[in-house]
Amino acid sequence: GENIADIGGLKIAYAAFQKALAKNPEAASKKIDGLTPDQRFFLAWAQIWRANHRDEDLKLRINTDPHSPGRFRTIGPVSNMPEFQKAFDLPDNSPMVRPAKDRANIW
Repeated sequence: GENIADIGGLKIAYAAFQKALAKNPEAASKKIDGLTPDQRFFLAWAQIWRANHRDEDLKLRINTDPHSPGRFRTIGPVSNMPEFQKAFDLPDNSPMVRPAKDRANIW
């Protein structure tokens, strides 16, 4: 259930982000540190889940926490979003891109 919430939440956040950018065309095209606004959006998502865990801690979390480990909370949602693929100009065979026929589409 929590993984579904991550995908849905990220899609809603991305839609809101696009709506905000539409009101400010200058910001929508501005690169910062070589990254587009869309790239920065997805980078921010990934940085939320950055963490180092000892093996013992990770095993405990997997057995007691309804959330997937952060690495998978990052990769799972973005690999299902064509917007992520487009933002980074990733080829269809990239490990970070789930084939269109296999993508989870929430809401």
